[in-house]
Amino acid sequence: GAIWYAAGLLLPLTLLQTPLDAAAALIILSVGDSASTVIGMGSGQPLPHNPKKTLAGSLAFFIASSISFAVVGWAGVIAAAACAIVESMELGIDDNLTVSVAAVIVLSIL
Repeated sequence: GAIWYAAGLLLPLTLLQTPLDAAAALIILSVGDSASTVIGMGSGQPLPHNPKKTLAGSLAFFIASSISFAVVGWAGVIAAAACAIVESMELGIDDNLTVSVAAVIVLSIL
């Protein structure tokens, strides 16, 4: 888990063009993923596409990581939404890495 988290932190730091974009990605990864774990554990309705995750956890991820708005504006909210969707999926890869990849892609486009 710690290795995937470290890899997830390094991706935005090395691939994003501006320090503000990297900061937003780190906020999304750190705050959003933590909130989804704390709120989603054993509470709420399981998601239809991934019964291991809950609606409450996904909403907590989005709401908590939307504070990236303070760093990059609406791009942070859009990235938070995209990352919440990616985090809710079972992709067979640790979500610390998939969330970082999604944040890098969305923030690079915006």
